[in-house]
Amino acid sequence: MGYAFEETYQSKERKGFFKIMNIAVKKSFLKGTINVPGDKSISHRAVMLGAIAKGITRVKNFLNSEDTRRTIKAFRQMGVKISVIESECSGRVYSACSGRVDSACSDREIIIEGKGPYLKKPKGKIDAGNSGTTIRLLAGILAGQPFTSCITGDKSLCFRPMRRIILPLRKMGARIKARQDNYAPIYVRGGNLKPLSSPHKLEIASAQLKSCVLLAHLYTGKKIELIEPEKSRDHTERMLKYFGANIKVKGRHIILNPDSSLSGRVISIPGDISSAAFFIIGAIITKNSEVFIKKVGINPTRMEILSVLQKMGANVQLDNKSMEGGEPVADISIISSGLKGISIRGKSIPLIIDEIPILTVAATQARGKTVIRDAIELRIKETDRIKSMVTELKKMGADIRELRDGMVINGPTQLKGADLNSYADHRTAMALVIAGLIAESRHSAKSRPSGRGSANGKTTIHDVECINTSSPEFAKILKKLGADISIAKDDPPTLKLRRAGERRLIIAIDGPAGSGKSTVAKEIAKKSGYVYLDTGAMYRALTLKAMRKKVNLRSPKALVNLAEKTKISFKGEKVFLDNRDVSAEIRAPSVSNNTHFIATVPGVRERMKILQRKMGDRGGIVAEGRDMGTIIFPNAHRKFYLDAKIMVRAKRRYKELKEKEYSATFKKVLQDTIRRDKRDSERDIAPLRKAKDAVLIDTTNMTIKEVVQRCQVLTNDKYQD
Repeated sequence: MGYAFEETYQSKERKGFFKIMNIAVKKSFLKGTINVPGDKSISHRAVMLGAIAKGITRVKNFLNSEDTRRTIKAFRQMGVKISVIESECSGRVYSACSGRVDSACSDREIIIEGKGPYLKKPKGKIDAGNSGTTIRLLAGILAGQPFTSCITGDKSLCFRPMRRIILPLRKMGARIKARQDNYAPIYVRGGNLKPLSSPHKLEIASAQLKSCVLLAHLYTGKKIELIEPEKSRDHTERMLKYFGANIKVKGRHIILNPDSSLSGRVISIPGDISSAAFFIIGAIITKNSEVFIKKVGINPTRMEILSVLQKMGANVQLDNKSMEGGEPVADISIISSGLKGISIRGKSIPLIIDEIPILTVAATQARGKTVIRDAIELRIKETDRIKSMVTELKKMGADIRELRDGMVINGPTQLKGADLNSYADHRTAMALVIAGLIAESRHSAKSRPSGRGSANGKTTIHDVECINTSSPEFAKILKKLGADISIAKDDPPTLKLRRAGERRLIIAIDGPAGSGKSTVAKEIAKKSGYVYLDTGAMYRALTLKAMRKKVNLRSPKALVNLAEKTKISFKGEKVFLDNRDVSAEIRAPSVSNNTHFIATVPGVRERMKILQRKMGDRGGIVAEGRDMGTIIFPNAHRKFYLDAKIMVRAKRRYKELKEKEYSATFKKVLQDTIRRDKRDSERDIAPLRKAKDAVLIDTTNMTIKEVVQRCQVLTNDKYQD
């Protein structure tokens, strides 16, 4: 038997943060006094206005999260000097983006040496990571700069709509290019801005859109009146006034006259009420809980979460109200309370859009029906939060139904421990952790879902490193309050000599059609005693089912519904669709030519990603496809990208079809291969590309045996002591 080397499957550590693989939580109650991290929205804005103000700005209780660090790094790229002081650690001053800042420190200050309104042209692209606030607000500042810049983000951010900010900035004279005129990366050529016609009605109630336009208008020198359709968060207006701007707010009307410069200030960031909402609702729904949260921001445009909870019957009180840096703050006390269902819609929604995931958890414990409407904006957040919350809470036994623009929840229901997915969304992840605090065990083996953490009431939420984007201390605070919570952190990888049959490594193989990846993957799996995961076959199987059932292949909704009702499994190299062997049928040209309709639907890919990652949860697999190393298993132990000249790949495909007695001409196969390459590489969702750390192998003049040996040698070389 051959040998392979085992490496614990862990995600790579980001500078300044440990990565959390999963969180396991058991039924608990909460008691204690806490401080929540600084408000993320205000932290972003403090950096931005401090950077374009004149003089020194000192920001206390700054939220040091992945998102806010992206904003700091962006301005450092443009010549602004920013330092971070970790006063509770060693008191030393660190470079803000050095990667050496410890997220366990709780009392942070940053010092910004403001450059005034005009900044230095950045070297290279500005990477906003997963931060919508960074990319949308910064675009307004970049529109006023006399240079061309590019701002982009991670995969999730690059699929969030940006046309809402692009159109008004273009009207002001900025020259902007974006992918499909709606998505990042966004190229901005700024300078010489002209004001929008005043009064200007904003198309949607969005604090990010409003802030982007206000920041851009600082560079016009002209007065502007903006009118919101509904009132949204007003942190930008308050902070502009605090920095010296001539700005007035009357209800939904904002009047900005940029006739004065901004000056550096000392700012104390209040606790983030969006972060506090998780602990507030955690205390409300768990029996015998009592929590006191100090110095939380109670901005009137953020207080709706408390108003909604009080309408539901929650026992929440405010004490010690004061003002800090233009923002109202107070202490919040919470006691366990019984809740009743209510209707949440209309004007309330823009004011609680970030709190809806955790409100959904509260609604499962409310007596009667809770209806949430007018919240379609949730579908274009870091993930589709309507879909993510409905799907995962159903796994826990919640009586919840998805609507186009919201959901209906009937309660109270006793939630059960389950294996859950975060969808790489921080608010979904944290809401599900709180749900786990009230989950009971499943007494009947028949009622247990597959996976870990359900039989004894334990709830496990996977893929939760996303929590670092907004609340890196979330788990630490829950532990302080007494929650029974365990965290799996990254440790340095340990290498041990293992027989391949013990199934630990994850090997990802990507490449275009005809490159040999399927055959190579099968051989490596066979020789190593690993599981062969043919992800392309999963999409083919779903395509076959859609064709049989005459489902509209151009209807994403219909395809997502079909995917959710479909079972796909593997036994050796055989593929089973709803327990029926379809290994041969899915290779038909008619299926191949229609698979792209399925593979480009985000909801279908999300469903497949969950299934595929679950299959690889324990390692010991060889996964092949088109996004294995980039999307599905970004931390695979070894990645390969196979390619070959297009004529060679077309000949291989033609030979395969002839051997299976399908009618085909070489000319038609070559045309199909060219079209497929173009389609796979240019599609918006998970395009075919080589992972940065993948080994490229040109198989044009190699035999299958030679390719397999090459992959095995490279894998063993990497994991040899």
